[in-house]
Amino acid sequence: MCYHVLNRDNARRTVFHTPGDYLAFVKLLGEVSRRLPLRVLAYGLMPNHFHLALRPERDGDLSSGMQWLLAAPGRTWTVSE
Repeated sequence: MCYHVLNRDNARRTVFHTPGDYLAFVKLLGEVSRRLPLRVLAYGLMPNHFHLALRPERDGDLSSGMQWLLAAPGRTWTVSE
């Protein structure tokens, strides 16, 4: 199955501030798909949220992948005040 994943800050604040933030996120998407059999079919990045089209191969891979992605060490694309 394919899944549409959407994530945004509770207050709809900016998540991606610079071109480097977008690039860092795309690199993390590649890393999560190397760590788990979680295929990234498409993504859309907007300043205050992102959309992903994902295809996990096993039960639990979607949840594990999103947990890792959103708590990735060294993540540079954090929400600011």
